[in-house]
Amino acid sequence: MEHQVQQAMEVITEMSDMLNTGLTREQLALVVDLCEKGVNPEALAAVITEIRREAEALKAEAAHTP
Repeated sequence: MEHQVQQAMEVITEMSDMLNTGLTREQLALVVDLCEKGVNPEALAAVITEIRREAEALKAEAAHTP
């Protein structure tokens, strides 16, 4: 069973890399776990996108602050 989980994560990681998601293996594992627990994947994707947008805005703001 553990071997199947590792293989699945390898495939998921490869797909993530091909799609250039920018998610680490650890982040992907968390996303998969949340989806397995019933979190809506589209809602999760929207939250991740919004968090990234906010993080970029904060970085930009910090770069312009003396």
